[in-house]
Amino acid sequence: MTVAFAIFKLDERRNEWSEVKDLDDLALFLGHNHSMALSTCKFPELTSSSIYFTGGYRDGYEMDQRVIHDIEVFNLTDESFQPYDFHSIDSEWNWPPQIWFPPAPFSSKP
Repeated sequence: MTVAFAIFKLDERRNEWSEVKDLDDLALFLGHNHSMALSTCKFPELTSSSIYFTGGYRDGYEMDQRVIHDIEVFNLTDESFQPYDFHSIDSEWNWPPQIWFPPAPFSSKP
């Protein structure tokens, strides 16, 4: 189960890492296929300075194990977790893969 995030930025000139406490107008997406950042100005339905993530972990022992699916939003500003508004799915067979589908990079609108 995910309990925290730490984000760091590389200063290439100094070759030093510094911790990031605010993503400004960005929403970061983490998944098994890739990571990406989207502007919350261009996608106002997203929460700024937040991390949308997918994951899963096993709960139980041996044959009694069940997969717990973890799809949440972490707000970097106040360090809170909120469940991602997703339909409840009981069967692992129906569960979507833990990946994000990015929006098209180009719009046909002027």
